[in-house]
Amino acid sequence: MAKRRTSAPPATVAPSTGIVLSGRRIEKAYSVPDLQPKTSGPWRREHDKLAWTDPATGLDCIVRRMNRGHLGAFVAVRRGHPLFGYSAGAIPPGLLRTHGGVDYAEACDDRGPEDRSICHVHSGSVEHVDDAWWIGTTCDQITDLVPDDIGHATEARRLGIDQVYRDEAYAIDLCTDLARDLTLLGEVR
Repeated sequence: MAKRRTSAPPATVAPSTGIVLSGRRIEKAYSVPDLQPKTSGPWRREHDKLAWTDPATGLDCIVRRMNRGHLGAFVAVRRGHPLFGYSAGAIPPGLLRTHGGVDYAEACDDRGPEDRSICHVHSGSVEHVDDAWWIGTTCDQITDLVPDDIGHATEARRLGIDQVYRDEAYAIDLCTDLARDLTLLGEVR
């Protein structure tokens, strides 16, 4: 099945390809102006979606900026993996090393525009992988600085918690760790 395109506007900036971030070759890097946080900060120098295949595991990875300006880390597993088709809430806490637990588990979002979707089309290929099940985590815990959420920061201050912005290097490492854990879990069956 070919990847469906929607009438949503394309990214203002065409995707960069073949860049290296945190020691990993990134297949596609998107800058999506309407996903950029409204406030200034280190996120202004980051991409809004990164897509690559982890060389150690062969699993597809995505780092994507979420609607409140924070990043999420997502890894695809294929049919036959023990967690394929499981909802985020059905994955036992602590089973995977993630940032605050798994809070995303969905089929490939092939209806959304490529620059925003949690779905991965390989470089140089029009082939779409229909059996990708994406598992991930987002960096919006109470200890995380969420750029466009003043209420989140206010609550952290009220609790006496210092917040840290989890940047794209951190999210790339989250993906790599999650890919490794998912691969090991798939081998244990």
